[in-house]
Amino acid sequence: MTIPTSIIVIQLAAWVQTTTFLIVWLRKARKASPPDVTASASVSQRTLLVYRLACLGYALFIGIRQYLDRGSIAFVYYTVWNWWLLTAYFALAALASWLAISRKGWSSAKPRTLHWVLVAIFHTEASAIVVVDTITWLVLVPMLMADPDPARRAMWASRLFCLESYSQHGINALMMAGEIALGCLPPDLWAAGGQGAWAGVYGVWAAVFFLRHGRPIYPFMDVKRPHAWVGFLAMFCLAWAGFGLVQGGLALRMRAERRSVALAARKVTSQNEPLLGKNAHPGPDGGIVGGRATPPSDQ
Repeated sequence: MTIPTSIIVIQLAAWVQTTTFLIVWLRKARKASPPDVTASASVSQRTLLVYRLACLGYALFIGIRQYLDRGSIAFVYYTVWNWWLLTAYFALAALASWLAISRKGWSSAKPRTLHWVLVAIFHTEASAIVVVDTITWLVLVPMLMADPDPARRAMWASRLFCLESYSQHGINALMMAGEIALGCLPPDLWAAGGQGAWAGVYGVWAAVFFLRHGRPIYPFMDVKRPHAWVGFLAMFCLAWAGFGLVQGGLALRMRAERRSVALAARKVTSQNEPLLGKNAHPGPDGGIVGGRATPPSDQ
């Protein structure tokens, strides 16, 4: 079984884009200082550490439980790949937060590398979550629930409507949304290279699986279907849409933070001028009109 040329062209185009973005991003990482992944404008560093440890604990609980239940076959799926990448992110993020609080080894080069690694994983995983959750509930679930075989429908229902599935196709988005809200990472267009590389590596694995077993991992990746290239192109576009959604969320959080700082500054200014009324403005003789200040006396 061969893979259609149209799908190969789409995959090659994706790899060219990914390689370009990765080269630019890596050059930036070598020259610039990384964003502080342990800072927060809304909570303390200790609170952020507690949040990350809680997410890490839950991710390990679900991942280990799934492995004990299904074995290594679970690692065939992109969903599981992303769950363990999410787990790795919270493990490394918790480590970075702990280092920032304890200051152990903070003067070495390791934290700088750790910060850039976390930036790359964050943008990759946050975007992948959008893709995984969207495809699961809008494409995969309707497709599998339409199976004419009642036994197969029941089997898929038991796997899709359970705690593990809800965690890996829904709670994962809440976990990363909390990280976006509590953290201070800025948008980073060139970080799209990491997302593309991650999806590309899985694409290679999916192709190897297809060539070896003669069947796709996911039904919507079946290259034997007519116009299969449309589905692959749609996934490529959805990946960019997911990345854009994450960048928009980061931009909105930064905007809210700036607005909060501006409001706080205005509040301080108003407290330093207690005699001025709300509508006060200078009068023609140098006094205050419309406020509570007393006009200057004639001398």
